[in-house]
Amino acid sequence: MKTDEVGYIFSHGDTNTIYMVLNGVVAAGAVDDQKYFMFAKNRDSFRIVHESASIPRQLVSYRADLPAKLVTRVKEVLLNMHQTEEGEKALRDFESTTQFDEIPVQAIDLMAE
Repeated sequence: MKTDEVGYIFSHGDTNTIYMVLNGVVAAGAVDDQKYFMFAKNRDSFRIVHESASIPRQLVSYRADLPAKLVTRVKEVLLNMHQTEEGEKALRDFESTTQFDEIPVQAIDLMAE
């Protein structure tokens, strides 16, 4: 790539993005703040050039024709699974998640813009 061009690649993960920036493979990368603070051990090697508004990274969606009763039950299970040992383990195994939350209204507004 020429010095006056901007391009992009997909790193297939935040950890890869951090390593690619550190090793000079790319000039910049985008990662979520949680992964940045978890994996970017030498933060003096980085400069944050922009922070976007916080929006949920993982979303749960469903088909429009799914019965409302089933949607309500699935939602109950997901929102409360952090309260059981089995649920906590499943959450940890899924991106080290601690619990599912409702999407904040502000995030919905941001995603609609």
